Amino acid sequence: MEAEAKQLRGLLAALCASGDADGLRRLLRESRASAALPAALFEPADPQRGQLPLHLAADGGHPLCVLLLLLEHRARGKSVDPPNALQATPIHLSARAGDAISVRALLAAGADPRARTRKGKLAAELAAEKGHAGVLDVLAAAPAHSAAAAGGDVCARSGDGELCALTGCPLAKDRDASLGIGPPLSARAAAL
Repeated sequence: MEAEAKQLRGLLAALCASGDADGLRRLLRESRASAALPAALFEPADPQRGQLPLHLAADGGHPLCVLLLLLEHRARGKSVDPPNALQATPIHLSARAGDAISVRALLAAGADPRARTRKGKLAAELAAEKGHAGVLDVLAAAPAHSAAAAGGDVCARSGDGELCALTGCPLAKDRDASLGIGPPLSARAAAL
C-alpha cells in the first residue's frame, strides 16, 4: 500500500501544482475505493516542506483544484487549515497567489483568516504585499472567523435535507445546488 500511496501522492502533486482540475477529478473518482488515497491526500510528499495537495493547488492559484480538495477534506473530516512547514495555511497561499475564488471557498469552508505564518503574517498582509486588491476585498468582507464565527450558518437551515459538502451545514429540502454532478452544495457554496 505504501508504494500505491507514494504513486498517488506524486500524481496528486503534479495535478495540483499544474492546476489540472479534470485530471484531479478523474484521479479522485478512480481512487475513491483505494486505502492509499487518504495517505496521499493528507500526508506530505516532502515532510520537510509539509506541502499537501491542497497547499500546492492554493499556492498555484488553481481554484477548481482547491475546491475539489476542500470537498475531500470536508468529506473526510480533515482540517481546511492544515499548516505547512512554514505555518502557512491554504488561505495564506491562495491570498499570496491572488486567488480570490479560492480564498472565498476556504473562508466558506471555515478557514481562519486570522491564522499567522511562522513569520507572523496574515493572509491579508500577504495579499497586500503582492497588490491583490480583490483578495483583500474578500478578506475584508469576511466575518471575524468566516463560517465558524457565524455558527456555520452560511446556507439554509433545515433538519430534513443533506449537508453541504463544502460548508457542512444543512441544506433545505431539495436545495442541492450541485446540479447532480458532485456532492451536495449550498447555493452560496456553488456560487463560489
